[in-house]
Amino acid sequence: MNRILIALFTLSLLHAAGAAEAAEPRRAIAPTRTIPAQVAPAAIDWSACRKAAASGSAMAIAGWQQQAVLKAVVVNGPAASGGIVSGPALQPLMESMMTAAGVPAAVAKGFAAPVSDAWRIWVASLRVPGLNWYPAFSCFAGPAAPPTPNVPMPLVALAGNSESLSAAGLKAAIRQALGPQAQDPQAMAAIEGFADDFALRFTRYLTSVKVTNVMANGPVPAYAPPYGPKCGPVVGGSGNMMPGGFVGAW
Repeated sequence: MNRILIALFTLSLLHAAGAAEAAEPRRAIAPTRTIPAQVAPAAIDWSACRKAAASGSAMAIAGWQQQAVLKAVVVNGPAASGGIVSGPALQPLMESMMTAAGVPAAVAKGFAAPVSDAWRIWVASLRVPGLNWYPAFSCFAGPAAPPTPNVPMPLVALAGNSESLSAAGLKAAIRQALGPQAQDPQAMAAIEGFADDFALRFTRYLTSVKVTNVMANGPVPAYAPPYGPKCGPVVGGSGNMMPGGFVGAW
């Protein structure tokens, strides 16, 4: 009898414990979180950035030359004046060349955008200042002069304001574009080295590149044979360059 009572008592205790466990809400076990290790950003190789900016700008200027044109030049007699130079922006090609060379995108933009803006400002200022480009147009024997190429002259012969492409101007613009990164001593050295070299190359560029293939034509109002003049000057003619008319290398 005692054994039976002990067994029944034990069963009742086990049943009560099971009911209590079922009634108690289970506690969720929080998953183990792995905290990633902090990785320090890679240092910028500013010397490599300077080299990439130099090669990238050279490629961009070569691309500009292939597409740039001088148009709407006014021709009276042998003299050419006015005109507008247009061409593609330097930034897309220069920036892509720099990033392809491993330069961080923000740094590539910090160099390419100021150079492109400075180049655009200079190009927009260019004009032909009454140059003797069409000697045959001073007294042309015909009612109208046919398309005739200009006398090739160096780019420096055009009037323009190149202050934006000075070393000082480029340094200030690139520093501003790079922001706090420009305070790094190595960054400052890269900016100054690039700007000094670019300004020197630009000065040489102005004298080495020739303005060619500005094809001009126009009427000759004075021409009136057999009783009037047998030749006369072109009046109100116009000249436009074919793409590739800026000949030379950076």
